[in-house]
Amino acid sequence: MKKFIIVTLVVVNLGLLAGIMAGMGTPEAQASNGYYNDTNYTMVAARSASAMETLYIVDMASQQMAALKFDIDSKQLQGIGMRDLAVDFRGRGN
Repeated sequence: MKKFIIVTLVVVNLGLLAGIMAGMGTPEAQASNGYYNDTNYTMVAARSASAMETLYIVDMASQQMAALKFDIDSKQLQGIGMRDLAVDFRGRGN
């Protein structure tokens, strides 16, 4: 009886190990399936002096930045404005 229990536990452990190994494949990110191949964004969350939650999104390809604030009451992002960083930084840093 003791041998039967040990063999059963070994078989169960091998089955669990096989299940873990089968599930270890890294899934491909959905956005990298070819839909957004040419995009490169950087996002930064910040809190302004007035304790407003702000999200800055920079599109590296077009060098534009958008600022959005998070409205806690409606739980929605609202646009604050956009900047063209190429124009803003042109001629600086010389």
